[in-house]
Amino acid sequence: MDSIGFPLRGELYLLTLDKLRPAVVVSNNIRNEAARHITVAAVRSNPKAALIPECFTLKASATNGLDHDSVVDCGHLFTLDKSLFNRQLGRLEPQNLRLLNQAISISLALAPYDKH
Repeated sequence: MDSIGFPLRGELYLLTLDKLRPAVVVSNNIRNEAARHITVAAVRSNPKAALIPECFTLKASATNGLDHDSVVDCGHLFTLDKSLFNRQLGRLEPQNLRLLNQAISISLALAPYDKH
């Protein structure tokens, strides 16, 4: 967990699922602090997933803690118990937070998406 005691929106964590898997916290910080469950977006290693409008490429960096380029998939949002959060990898840079917001809006049909 973050030094304040709970995952913050935009942070990347390794989750204990069938194996350790990375994810980005997408739920708001009020919920993240108060609730037992937190909503995350899957982080995938397949670069072809970035072609889907609700996904974006996340370049590996010291800030986000990834060791290889990945794809954040906002078409796969999961709400999971905090006990599954193994360790923090890092956090999204501001430009990637904007891409996260855009991808979530497209995924949930909150914003129009023009295929062209």
